[in-house]
Amino acid sequence: MLVARLDAEELMEEWLACDPDSRMKSKFIAWDGSAPEKASVVSIQMDPGGIVPLHTDSVEELVLILEGSVEAWVEGERKALAPGALVAIPAHSLHGFRNLGLTPVKAVGFFSSASVVTIYQDTLMPSGERVFTHDSHAPASSE
Repeated sequence: MLVARLDAEELMEEWLACDPDSRMKSKFIAWDGSAPEKASVVSIQMDPGGIVPLHTDSVEELVLILEGSVEAWVEGERKALAPGALVAIPAHSLHGFRNLGLTPVKAVGFFSSASVVTIYQDTLMPSGERVFTHDSHAPASSE
């Protein structure tokens, strides 16, 4: 049995180079032992005013809103989502999220592959990159 705890992960703070006030925290989940063969999971948090910047992912994603209220953007369509909402995002679709409330947002993204390539429209800091690759089966980084 593969088990992971969302609350055991220290999330990495990120922001757009062009807008340092729009921040999010995220981290792909580490598993005890091996990882699922055909799935990846990311934990996401946004403080009030925070965003998940516009980006695409190489595979389909399901995002579950656990706490707070967000506005989701998927291929130009906007929709307000409350806790318990689940949004399906097709592979390669431009999408993002914004915290609409006065409390933090917690969400979980479920990907249909162990390998995910994410491409942001704008440069993400502190890495200074736009393209990120995640592979659940790759050895853990020492960083």
